[in-house]
Amino acid sequence: MRRLLCLVCILSACASDSDPNADGFDPVASPGLESVIEQGKADGAFGSRDISLNTTVTGETVGEAVALYSIDLQSGDQFTVTVERTSGDLRPAAYLYEDVTTFVRPTNFDVSPTIVTLDFAASANGEHFIAVRAHRGQGGGEFSLTVSCTGGPCQTGSSLTGIARADQCLTRASACFLRRLPSFNGRVGAATAQAVLTECLEEEGPDCGGACDAATDLQNTCNTILDELPRLADEPEACLSELGACLNGCSDANFIGYGEEEFLEAATCWIGHQGSSSSADGSCLDYINGIDVCGGNEYVAGTPEACNALCASTDGAWDEGPWDFCTDECDNLQDEVDAFITTLANDAGEFPDPDSDPAFAYVRYDEIDEAVRRAAEFYEQDFNEEENRTGGRASGQIDGDHLSITRDGRIIGYMVDFQIFIDDPLFDGAGERLYYNVEGDLVTSVSWDG
Repeated sequence: MRRLLCLVCILSACASDSDPNADGFDPVASPGLESVIEQGKADGAFGSRDISLNTTVTGETVGEAVALYSIDLQSGDQFTVTVERTSGDLRPAAYLYEDVTTFVRPTNFDVSPTIVTLDFAASANGEHFIAVRAHRGQGGGEFSLTVSCTGGPCQTGSSLTGIARADQCLTRASACFLRRLPSFNGRVGAATAQAVLTECLEEEGPDCGGACDAATDLQNTCNTILDELPRLADEPEACLSELGACLNGCSDANFIGYGEEEFLEAATCWIGHQGSSSSADGSCLDYINGIDVCGGNEYVAGTPEACNALCASTDGAWDEGPWDFCTDECDNLQDEVDAFITTLANDAGEFPDPDSDPAFAYVRYDEIDEAVRRAAEFYEQDFNEEENRTGGRASGQIDGDHLSITRDGRIIGYMVDFQIFIDDPLFDGAGERLYYNVEGDLVTSVSWDG
């Protein structure tokens, strides 16, 4: 048969098991195999990862022979080692060593003449060794060895430790907060917020329980989350969805290279680079405070303005920009809006009004978005200055009927009526219908005359 990644050491005098009973071995007592493991390592019998978590390999042993397996572990990994006889009369015994000198006791175990199950929690990073042998040298045969991750970093896919791991814990737990909030129907106070925070961190692994105490920035972030959870519990799911999208986008932006090592992801995405010299723009709390589905009045979900605000709080949380991918996406949304405005203006011609298209509605000038008013007033000023500079007889003024432009239930732009006057009895009026998007960009214009 093919042997996978093992070393069989035939010893004439391996130390005996410390077994308080005649039927099974005692897995909490070291069998004294340090010299066997050390010799195997010195002989170059092991690679950097002979076996790994969540795999099964096969081997065999007989009498006093020892089969050794090398495995890399992270501190906090929780895992189960299972050795099962598959042929012969082998009575399996198994042991774990940290490096080559430290025997590791199982946290729980179950033994029988044919199968051994041992639970462990690694306390150090690095190479560990699993030794499989026949109990008291009794019998021999083939066996299967399975090492299964049951919790900790190996379950979350993380190899991080310390503050970096704590940051990852809090970042990943954020999805749990948002998922659980609707179930409380708005009834979240300080005690419930603390329970949700604690439980969501524990879901990420037992090593995540102290994440809030790992660094000052993380403590501040946890305190902010505790303050925000009661408010967020009152928000509609559309708001929580926007916050989740922002947090995910902020994490993705960090992964593509904007992130700076001195800034922690959870803190940056939730509350931003507070008190730092970074020129990064925003945070996800900034974003939801401005969006309409969370009660804000700065931008509407799904619009180019909201897209740009999201850029400022995701890619912009890490870097001042330009943010190529995010900006391109927002530009595409704006291009669609501008194309709609252009088509509407062309179809309406010289005399647009609500009867020509239901997208139009009359609006007072002082109700138009400030960015559009500023742009229109600059247009007026520029027109008159150019006439004065060139000696022209015309003057221009914002006047007449102005229109809002609505698409899918939201205002996406405005038509501002700009009238031109000439002191001439034959002049019967003229002007420009100026079409702006809500960003204040002049999309198109249509000339008219009387």
